[in-house]
Amino acid sequence: MITKKILPYTLILILGIVGVSCNDDFLRSEYDTTIQWEGGFEGPLIFGNLSLEDLLEQYDTTGYVYADDNNLLWASYSKDTVLTAPDMLKIPDQEFIQVFFRVDSNISGAWLGPLGDTLRFEQNKRFEFQRTGEERLDSVHVKGGEMRIYVRSTIKHEGVLNISSDHVVINGEMYDTSIVISDPSGTFEQTIPIPMEGSTIHLLNNDDSTHLDILFVFDLINSGNDILVSEELQIINSFHNLEFEGAYGYIGGMDTLLIDKAELEFDLLEGNFEGTIKLADPQLHIMIDNTMGVPFAIDVHDLEAHYKDGTGTAITIDPSANPIKINAPTISQVGESIQSETLLDKNNSTIHLAATTDLVGFQYSVGVKANPDGVQDNFVFDDSRLAISLEGLIPLDLRIEDVVLGDTFDFDLFSENEDSDFGPDDIDSMRIEMVTKNHMPIDLGIQVYFVDTTRNWLRVDSLFGDDNYIFRSGEVDANGKVTGATEKLTRVELSRSQIENILDANKILMKAYVDTYDSQNRDVKFHSGDYLDFKLKTRLKLNLILESE
Repeated sequence: MITKKILPYTLILILGIVGVSCNDDFLRSEYDTTIQWEGGFEGPLIFGNLSLEDLLEQYDTTGYVYADDNNLLWASYSKDTVLTAPDMLKIPDQEFIQVFFRVDSNISGAWLGPLGDTLRFEQNKRFEFQRTGEERLDSVHVKGGEMRIYVRSTIKHEGVLNISSDHVVINGEMYDTSIVISDPSGTFEQTIPIPMEGSTIHLLNNDDSTHLDILFVFDLINSGNDILVSEELQIINSFHNLEFEGAYGYIGGMDTLLIDKAELEFDLLEGNFEGTIKLADPQLHIMIDNTMGVPFAIDVHDLEAHYKDGTGTAITIDPSANPIKINAPTISQVGESIQSETLLDKNNSTIHLAATTDLVGFQYSVGVKANPDGVQDNFVFDDSRLAISLEGLIPLDLRIEDVVLGDTFDFDLFSENEDSDFGPDDIDSMRIEMVTKNHMPIDLGIQVYFVDTTRNWLRVDSLFGDDNYIFRSGEVDANGKVTGATEKLTRVELSRSQIENILDANKILMKAYVDTYDSQNRDVKFHSGDYLDFKLKTRLKLNLILESE
């Protein structure tokens, strides 16, 4: 990013030269005389200071680039993913079907005793509580859903059916409801809905299943009718659309692909240029906030560096760094968030080998496994979550090798102006002097070519000679940090013949050549206080004839 932003400032120098050269108003005479004047004009033309802080303020509108406590510049790009407890734990609908009363052979009404007598039939039934996986819940605090009791009696007797369970608590009281079977015709049917908001369901677990106990008591009131083998009392006790507010017990060993080949894209190295930029220490910072009472293991895989041409390079991660064990709050830390983090960098992966000029981002997948160490007590709430933030960190710790940037501009040194007394024939020579002060770890060269597009883009002349490195790198210590600025004087003499060549040009082709300090052997670091300072002055040697109008 730094190299591609320097070029516009170099253009200011050329625009300043052209602006002064075309302005001859200060040479006009108001007298009716003819004067030949040989002399010159010398003075400051343009000066300026360009710091990396200025560049950040002007170009980093996204806020991706920041300075750390040591003023080292970093680029940061991140993506967040959240796994919520309701996404992880589902309570399936339950349907407990109980044919409570059915006889093996017909029973005479006379055998039942006097009319109106009551016969009690009682059964404690253990139902299997359906699960979505291997979870073993001890209790569920319900915030929504419904229990339905469906009763159908084809027995030609009245009676009272009582259903209860000390494992289900509704509105603070044990679940206990009675249904009066008031129709002895054998066609009784009734459904009773019971809201479950605020209730608690306590469950029983063994190694293979989870259960719920329900007690059924039926008091049959003798109507004198026989009881036939074809008759029955059927009960369906069901739960629908249960939503938990909290759940306790073993949540299970859920193993899922949470993120499938996501892209973390960035534009730090965008721009059209030749050469190579090598990042010394790109990093992936993985931060996790866990408010679930469930430990996790996070597995990063399918990690690839992607390039502008659509190709990719696989990045390997040391097994000691992946999977990542994620801590969980304990029961005494309910409501708290436990943070875990890890850093994938050149010390535990090959990420630095894949970070070159054409890098445009990273691809990654993330797998999540709950309770990686086996069965243990967990808890979750409806607002519990596992938040994963993957941040691509790119410190401006790099090397730039033979980078060339270029651009082309329209050019007209002297505008056609019939009223002007001053023209190109009046200039014998021109001198340009530039004093630079460089507190960046880069060598910056500039070359300006004057081009005639009417002659197949012929380069008719250039501004600087062989030593066109106007900015020489600042002094760099063993850690790649600039410790002092380097000053340099660059002087350019434009002869009469060069000026005539320039007059034939209609385009300027500018090229900037950038290398970091000792780029073949070492990396350097860019800090927010680094800067470029320049002062430019010019001298025109004139041979001017002024004639009266």
